[in-house]
Amino acid sequence: MAALVVVVSGCATHSTSPPTATTSTPSHLQGVVTPRGVEIQFVSTTVGWLIQPDSGAILGTTDGGSTWSPSYSGTSRAYAIDFIDGDHGWALAADTLLRTTDGGLTPYR
Repeated sequence: MAALVVVVSGCATHSTSPPTATTSTPSHLQGVVTPRGVEIQFVSTTVGWLIQPDSGAILGTTDGGSTWSPSYSGTSRAYAIDFIDGDHGWALAADTLLRTTDGGLTPYR
């Protein structure tokens, strides 16, 4: 987990003010309780990601959570995600730190 903190901190130091993701929740998801162990993050009212607790796969949405599409389902199980906007994010997997610069449209590196 320390690697994730170092990478995120490293990105923030290149800017005069660190980027922050909004914490707005789509209205139809307000009050929804996610099962224990589900990692979910929205950067706007429409764009967000979640990690499926059983598989470690990452799903993404662009319609506020009405539909979800696979974003990552590699061999390393994802445990945590952190996005600073709709394109740039990181995922901590079992044996690696993954990143995306296009919201997970292409394979994480």
